[in-house]
Amino acid sequence: MDLMTIWETLCDHSWGALGVAAIVASVVQISPIKIDPWSLLIKFIGGVFNRDVLKSIDSLDKRMDDLDVQNAKIQTIQAEIQGKIEEEHAITARQRILSFMDELYRGVEHSKDSFDCILLDIKFYKDYCETHPKFENERTNITIEKIRESYSERLDKHDFLF
Repeated sequence: MDLMTIWETLCDHSWGALGVAAIVASVVQISPIKIDPWSLLIKFIGGVFNRDVLKSIDSLDKRMDDLDVQNAKIQTIQAEIQGKIEEEHAITARQRILSFMDELYRGVEHSKDSFDCILLDIKFYKDYCETHPKFENERTNITIEKIRESYSERLDKHDFLF
């Protein structure tokens, strides 16, 4: 039986030429061109059934990218706000330091707790000035030294306000 006879026999039956071609294509593989019709067919059918899902996934990916951009902007704004808050805190600490020194010059007595609080302000202020060299700092250097001297004297004499 030759190939032509097989072909005619298969085409005469109910399978038809399309069925024969599909069988032959799945069995026969042309060497440099690899054709896998079943994979192509399954991929096509899967694409048809999943088209809406794939569109939804693409839409979600785009939304996620947009959210990443917005999140980066929010973090930048938060950092700017935090920087402004710290600067305001430093300015307020400087004002308290200067006011405390004014009270010392006027002879207002302070408790050890008041001195401890102002020393915390001084520490924060000095730390802030070290990490922010552009921040104006020259106003309080002498004042801070005078407050520390006064604190040392009061510690030596034990004459804090109770």
